[in-house]
Amino acid sequence: MGQYLHPQKIFMIIGLIEIMPLGHYTLVDSITRIYLSNTSNTVILYLNEKGSENVSALQKDFGERLMVKTKKAHKDVRAFLQQIANEKLDAAYIVTLERYFTEFNKTKFTYPLYFVVHNVESWFSLSIANSINNFFEGISKGRNIAYLLKSNFIYPLQKKKFIRKLLANNGTFVLLNDFLRDEVLKKDISRNVISIPFSVYYPKLDELQTIKSKIRITIPGIVDNNRRDYASVFRIFEEEKELFKHFYELELLGPLKKTENNAKLIQKIAQLNQQGLTVISYPEKYIPLEEYDHKLAQADLILGNLNVAVNKFSTYGKTKESGTAFAMIRVAKPGLLPSAYQVMDEVKSSTVSFKSYDHLKEILIGFTKDKEGVNHLNEEAKKNAVKFAPENFYKVIH
Repeated sequence: MGQYLHPQKIFMIIGLIEIMPLGHYTLVDSITRIYLSNTSNTVILYLNEKGSENVSALQKDFGERLMVKTKKAHKDVRAFLQQIANEKLDAAYIVTLERYFTEFNKTKFTYPLYFVVHNVESWFSLSIANSINNFFEGISKGRNIAYLLKSNFIYPLQKKKFIRKLLANNGTFVLLNDFLRDEVLKKDISRNVISIPFSVYYPKLDELQTIKSKIRITIPGIVDNNRRDYASVFRIFEEEKELFKHFYELELLGPLKKTENNAKLIQKIAQLNQQGLTVISYPEKYIPLEEYDHKLAQADLILGNLNVAVNKFSTYGKTKESGTAFAMIRVAKPGLLPSAYQVMDEVKSSTVSFKSYDHLKEILIGFTKDKEGVNHLNEEAKKNAVKFAPENFYKVIH
C-alpha cells in the first residue's frame, strides 16, 4: 500500500482537516502516526470542538510535535477553512468530506491537498441513476425526505465541482486500500491516486488485554442493520446457546441507538442475555477513540458480519472499505469475514472466511474443540499487524 508522495525533505509540517460532525478519527490517528514516525515532523490537526476528545492518546504519545486547532461550535466554517488555508503547511489531508462542500469549494488552499475518498461510488459514480436509486432506497428505510433530496441531487453537483477543483490544482485522491485505489485508477480520472491504510498497528494496545474466561468476539462499528447482519449472528448463537454460553461472549462495539429500526435488535439482545449468553452492547453511548481502542484491545476475534453488497452500486472491498479488517490490524487480532469480501493479502493468514452464517456456526463450534487453532491465528495476526507499522508506510510515502 502507499506510493511516493513528497519530495525528500528533512522535516515536514502536515495538516489533517477533520471538521465533519461525525468524522473518522481512527484514520486521523493513523495518518498522524505515519508522519510522526519521523521524529523531525510536525502534524497539525484541525478538528471540530467535539472531535478533540478523540485525540487524547495521540497527544500523550507525541506531545509538542502534535498541535490541535479546534473550530468552536459558534465559529463560521468558511472562516475556519480560510484560517487553515493561510497556514504554512507542506501538505494537508481532508480526512472526511460529507458536507460543507460550498465552503471547501470557495477556499483557496496554497499547498498540496490529499483528499480521502471513503466511498468510490459516492464520488466517482455520480449518475442520475445512482441518485434516484439511493433516494428511493432511503425513502423505503424511512429517512428524512429533505435530507435525501439534498444528499442525492444537490450534493453530487457540489462534489463534481470539488473534484474539478482538486484536479485543476494537481491534488491527490487517497484510497483506503489497493483494491479501491485500482478501482479509481481504472476510471482514468487522475494518475494522482494513492492508498493509505485506514488503521496502522498500535502496539501499546497489546499491553491492555486482560485474561478472560471466555473468547470475546467483537463486532466493531456503529450498530447498523443496513451495513451488517446481526440477526444471523444472533440466530447461530441462540441455536448453539448451550455450548456457546460457556465459550464465547459477543460484543457490539459501537453505539446502539434506540431507534425504531433497532427496537427488535435491542429486544433480542436482552433475550439472549436472559438465556445465559453474554452479549455486550453500548446503548446510545458515543465511545471516544481512546476508550474504544481500550475495549477493542479486549477482543480475541474480530467479526465482520457485513452485508458485502450494499446495493448494485456499492460493494464492501470494491467501492468502499470496512473498518473491520483494519480493526484486526490495529490490535493485532484475527478476523472472521464473509467469503465475498476481498481480503487484503497482508492479513489473509489471520483471516477465516465463512460462506454463510451456518458455516460461521461450524467454524465457531470447531474453535471450542481446537484452542490451538485460535492460538495459531493469533500468532499470525501479530505477524501481519507488524506489516502495518507506521514507519513502514512513512518509508513509502516520503
